[in-house]
Amino acid sequence: MLFKSWLVKGIGALTAVGIIGAAGVVAAQGEDPLGPTDRVARSRIALGIVHEVVEQTGLGACDVLGSLSEGNTLNEVIAGAGVESQVVIDGLNAHLAERLAQAVANGRVTQERADQALVRAAERLVDVFEEDMSEGVQQVYERRCGENAQPSARQKLIAVRAVMQAVSEETGLDNCAIVGELANGQTLDAIITSEGGDTQALVDGLIAHLDERLAEAIANGRITQEEADDILANASVKLGEMMSADFGEDAQRFFDARCPPAGTGA
Repeated sequence: MLFKSWLVKGIGALTAVGIIGAAGVVAAQGEDPLGPTDRVARSRIALGIVHEVVEQTGLGACDVLGSLSEGNTLNEVIAGAGVESQVVIDGLNAHLAERLAQAVANGRVTQERADQALVRAAERLVDVFEEDMSEGVQQVYERRCGENAQPSARQKLIAVRAVMQAVSEETGLDNCAIVGELANGQTLDAIITSEGGDTQALVDGLIAHLDERLAEAIANGRITQEEADDILANASVKLGEMMSADFGEDAQRFFDARCPPAGTGA
């Protein structure tokens, strides 16, 4: 319920390639290349551009979102990092050209419409880089980067799977066996120990994996070293708590929903 949320406080799944690529295909079909025209909708779409801004400027995603939420434009954020906006726009246009070429090859659009889409998208990107996105970005910033940032349901699921996989590898038990023991009131620590495993070694392994991912995030400009240190320290505490936590009712619900009764062959 914690692993991935500690790793990334940035945008996550919204990437420039996906957002701008999809927008380009829409444009090639004759619609607005960057989607709806109201300011909030455009701001949400523009979040996909932040990935490219991070790549080109070295800023953290939360730094970019924070600055945008304060009313600065993308042009101002990029200039503050000593980079020209055109460099970022060129990168986005290159991604878009690649996606449109794929769409042409797959017969989704014609070459003529793709060429028109590239022109329209380039024009719209210039507009987006000059806009005040604060209204659309503020809630995203608070949800993803604020002091009370909460992991999404998907992030929680990824975290649970990471821990369950580690416990399974340490004990040799499958997920249903582990969850069944948790439903009966056992802790993860007790389950691991009873199967001859080493709880601390398991936690150390998870922390080591997280440390590697954090190092990648730092190198990619998604977080700072200070943020990584805080995440790592918090992860150690949370994993320790998780090993001794009582998952009784939650585990029982999962067990009833996912684990077939013995002898059913399901």
